[in-house]
Amino acid sequence: MSLTHNELIYLMAYVDGQVDADELPEVEALLARSEEAQQIVAQHRATGDWIRQATDEQASAAGADKIADKVLLHIEQLGGGKVIGIGSR
Repeated sequence: MSLTHNELIYLMAYVDGQVDADELPEVEALLARSEEAQQIVAQHRATGDWIRQATDEQASAAGADKIADKVLLHIEQLGGGKVIGIGSR
């Protein structure tokens, strides 16, 4: 592997959208000149996509997308809730 540790960190940050605007040209130049960097970015993107899909599927299967509905139903079954204002008096 010919990329330095710092270059690998920058590539991970790039994939995650965490590269500062002033560092972006440097990372893009690295991608333009290095096939290895391009492959690493593609691998990180594929891994991220796979993780997001897997966790979304698990969350949906567990009913996570219906948590708010379940909480509100439970509150209603308990006789409702009292709305209180939050603010300075």
